[in-house]
Amino acid sequence: MIRVSVGHRDGTSHLILQGLARVELEEAVRYKPYRVQRIRALATPPCDNVKVDALVAKVRELLEERINLGLPFPFPVLSPEKSETATPTPPSFSPKEILNYLDSISDPEQAADLVSCAVLPGAAERQSILETVDVEARLRRLIQFLLAEIRNKRKGEER
Repeated sequence: MIRVSVGHRDGTSHLILQGLARVELEEAVRYKPYRVQRIRALATPPCDNVKVDALVAKVRELLEERINLGLPFPFPVLSPEKSETATPTPPSFSPKEILNYLDSISDPEQAADLVSCAVLPGAAERQSILETVDVEARLRRLIQFLLAEIRNKRKGEER
């Protein structure tokens, strides 16, 4: 689902998309005028809600620590408000607003995907999260990435 679309003068656009289901790509059905791919939906296996809740709490804790360390959000969030200037400036969100928004998400899958998209700077890390169907494994992987980023930041400050 397209959540945000910003057109540019050169005809290109920046899109923020929200996936509605995880799928596996099968064969291409058509290539022109645009590619059409056959897909197979991937069902999320059942999980232990107590473990998942604890993992989401750990993600929130690490996100708070990440904010306190001043680590940037690699992708600017576009403001829904119209700007009077020709160049829109990304809005600033307080750490409390970011954490409150995360707290408002009741689906652990959405929380993992949102945090991954918003804070992981590397495409390989984000792709790794997106490819993981099991929500518990996805949250564990996200925690590993967040811990590594926090450790690297602390090592850099010690030098």
